[in-house]
Amino acid sequence: ARGPGPRAAFPNVVVHLRDEIAEGTLAQSGELLGELARIPLWSLLILSLGFVSLLAANVRAMAGELRTLHAVGMTRAQMGRFLFAQALILCAVAALLSLLLGLTVGWGFTGWTLAWMPFGGLPTVLVLPWPRLLEGFGLLLAATLAVTPLPICLLIRALLRR
Repeated sequence: ARGPGPRAAFPNVVVHLRDEIAEGTLAQSGELLGELARIPLWSLLILSLGFVSLLAANVRAMAGELRTLHAVGMTRAQMGRFLFAQALILCAVAALLSLLLGLTVGWGFTGWTLAWMPFGGLPTVLVLPWPRLLEGFGLLLAATLAVTPLPICLLIRALLRR
């Protein structure tokens, strides 16, 4: 049986030396890296909240057209579906543009790293983590589905009151 580990004794201080591999602290650092990798997913959540302000600006810009459409027979539910479809299109376009921008910036910095590192730098293989990308898009879509319906209802109600 293994004891608590070697001890070093100093006057009034006892230091316990630990075996990090046996305790699994090195494995815990891998979990920390996994959590840090999820930070961009939280930024997608914040991006989905920005959709509400874009929808509000769009409703203000299209106020006259929407009132005219309502006057000729467009229902509130149809307006809501119209604005909700715009939010979903915005969600898809934002995800695609962020992917393209991220690939461009990441590939550019990989090339820059290759040029400056004495040992040859990072490998030049482009690897896309499809499961992470799909997880991020799913989170963005879920956040958009959760965040936009109430503001759309409020925007339509405020628009038709005027």
